Amino acid sequence: MNFVTRFVSRVQPQIFKSNVVSSAFNLSTSMSLSTKYGKLINDNVTCAFYLPIGDGSDMAMILYEKQKGGLLNLHHTEVPEHLRNDGIAHDLAKEVFEYCSARNLKVLLTCDFLQKYLEENPKYKDLVVIREKMNV
Repeated sequence: MNFVTRFVSRVQPQIFKSNVVSSAFNLSTSMSLSTKYGKLINDNVTCAFYLPIGDGSDMAMILYEKQKGGLLNLHHTEVPEHLRNDGIAHDLAKEVFEYCSARNLKVLLTCDFLQKYLEENPKYKDLVVIREKMNV
């Protein structure tokens, strides 16, 4: 079992036990752009964006690390294996970029998929901070 599988199996039941999101997590939600998904969830405790798929038994996610100044390092995108190649990762990326844009959040992209997504969707380039400009 890989890290993401262990992570989801530990966190998912706590978040999606019912239609009510657990108040034990510091969560914020955003309306989904598509009816085939639930609402985008930003879990500030586990540092992940979750997108419930269908009835919520599956989730796509983008993991991040909080950096100085409120910057989010988006470092991993994950879609359940049996749902890959259906455009879910693209939809998730769009939702996360829209979420960050609406809240004026800056992001660092260390996830290869998200870097490619940005190349295909340059309208989000103003959200992205380049590592060389971070004085790292």
